[in-house]
Amino acid sequence: ILRLEPPTHTQAVAVGIPAALVESLRRWSDEVTCVRELVGALQTLCWDRVAVPTVVSSGIVPLLLDLLASPDLETRLLCTATVANLMSYADSLLLTQDDVVQEVSQRVGAILDLAKSHDKAERCYAVAAVAN
Repeated sequence: ILRLEPPTHTQAVAVGIPAALVESLRRWSDEVTCVRELVGALQTLCWDRVAVPTVVSSGIVPLLLDLLASPDLETRLLCTATVANLMSYADSLLLTQDDVVQEVSQRVGAILDLAKSHDKAERCYAVAAVAN
């Protein structure tokens, strides 16, 4: 069991947890239950300014944006919330990450589509991602 409470984020980054989570997500992307757990852990790390650069450099952004099209609502919610968390750093930490800026700008349409969802939580996270 992996617990990523805020006090442990620095240690998680130091031992390479973000890269392990992203690699696991690549490997298990067809297993919905695994995807939910892995993205949930990444979302938790993305609350913390200390962890965001390492999470982003691990290659999570393209994976998250791909998973926005998942048929599973919970997966989409977790991915949209994680994108919203990441985008809250768009004007600071991510400003120098040209690949992230390009990836998000190419996929902003997918985020806007989620903002029109019938699911209230999905709409809220998508609007937060765009607002951030």
